[in-house]
Amino acid sequence: MFYSGIIIVNYYREQTELLLKSLIEANINMNISIFYEKQDTYKTIKDLTYHIGNVGVDLKTINQNRQDIDIAAFTYNDAKYIRKEMQINNEELYYLYIYIEIYSENIKDLEYFINNIEGILQSRGLQIRNANFREEQLFMACLPLMQNESDIKNIARRNVLTNGLLATYPFISSSLFDEDGIFIGKNIYSNSLIFIDRYNTQKYKNANMCVFGTSGAGKSFYIKLLILRYRLLGIEQFVIDPEREYLKLCDKLKGTKIIIGPSSNTYINILDIRKESIEDNDNGYLATKIRKINRFFSFNFWKIK
Repeated sequence: MFYSGIIIVNYYREQTELLLKSLIEANINMNISIFYEKQDTYKTIKDLTYHIGNVGVDLKTINQNRQDIDIAAFTYNDAKYIRKEMQINNEELYYLYIYIEIYSENIKDLEYFINNIEGILQSRGLQIRNANFREEQLFMACLPLMQNESDIKNIARRNVLTNGLLATYPFISSSLFDEDGIFIGKNIYSNSLIFIDRYNTQKYKNANMCVFGTSGAGKSFYIKLLILRYRLLGIEQFVIDPEREYLKLCDKLKGTKIIIGPSSNTYINILDIRKESIEDNDNGYLATKIRKINRFFSFNFWKIK
């Protein structure tokens, strides 16, 4: 496996869209590592005030080089902007580091991926630098070790306010993720996990679901997995099984097997009433059950006559 690293060294301060959206949707083999370092607010404002004062004096005395004046004026206005946001809008200052690691099984594909990623990043206004002679440090930074060495930190560091951090939010796929949901599958474009709670009545109108697929595609296996996962959550389930595919699963889960037929030894008790559903008022579950039983017997007696 061959690896190559890219460091994002700068980008526009004002971002209206997510920085990594196009990159993640490109479906290229890569790892992205983002580090945030929160700075002390009091110390930052103090340093900015000191810097603004010094640069303000320089602007009054510099008159030789127009380029020097422009650079000093830019840093002066930038420092004032950051201080204003922190003092008035309660923004926080962070140091931001973004590393991208591309990998492939052959060098030609790796070079192709690098060119694509560079084009995507540059089109979004991001300035990048290849991790020449720092590939090992970047590789370690992209592992789940929280390791951000100074050899690459000094290059990648970019100050950003809290509002700017929103542009680096990495979870941008349209995949569904319900807090109490069960694992359904993966997004074929971004490989992000999909969790759905079909019984969440506040989000979904009902729990209906259709599963389509060719013969042997795994429809029955998938449904059995759903039954197992909902069983772990304590959700009661009913399966109508004309072909008797789920009998073994019912036995393993110690469920109730009801075979409907003229010679069957099992039956459904229409008079069954749950103890926890008995209410004192006339509009409760018990009253509703009695009305249904009356209609049931009236209908059957009428048919016999």
